[in-house]
Amino acid sequence: MNATATATIKDGVCDFCTDPNIVWSYGCGPVAVMLQMDDEVLPGISTDEPWAACPTCAALIEADDRAGLLTRCADIMRLHHGLADRADINHVIRLSVQALHDGFWMAKRGPRTAVRRG
Repeated sequence: MNATATATIKDGVCDFCTDPNIVWSYGCGPVAVMLQMDDEVLPGISTDEPWAACPTCAALIEADDRAGLLTRCADIMRLHHGLADRADINHVIRLSVQALHDGFWMAKRGPRTAVRRG
């Protein structure tokens, strides 16, 4: 952990779970993810910005607990969107979140940086 480096942000939420309590930032190279469900290609995500993280998601990242991070974020996404807790819905959500996380893990650069609100 690099305790002396800080990043200043004005607003935002955790890029993993949408918690507004951002405390860490992870530098990343470019991430581009296209999602496909059955025969439909869903809008993709493309970014080269740092990824913000709340304390819980950051702890999972630092522990390299990829399965725990995936489960946390997929569950929160399902609840946030008011989706039923059904196997088919959970499967699609997990695939979508997994694609995003795979992009993050491949593009992650260096140690996390502490965040302060500006």
